[in-house]
Amino acid sequence: MKLFMRVINEREHQVNICDEELIGKKLNEVTISEHFYGEVTNDREIIEEIKKSTMINALGERAVEIVESVKGELDVVVIEGIPHVMVVTLI
Repeated sequence: MKLFMRVINEREHQVNICDEELIGKKLNEVTISEHFYGEVTNDREIIEEIKKSTMINALGERAVEIVESVKGELDVVVIEGIPHVMVVTLI
């Protein structure tokens, strides 16, 4: 299963991760887009970005699993059957 990732380096190091099969689908009337989640990326790159992140937004089973593999068990919210997690690191 492939993952999309977009890194935003403005004031924070934000990492958005999403399972590939969710791109283009609607969730609570919002379309899950490549614009927000970036492009297909390999697990190694995603893990490196998670380690540097101050904010993470992960949507989908695989995306949440990879975040938890780095950050440990998290409180996962399920939205319309899709796991979602947001992580903020205060520095």
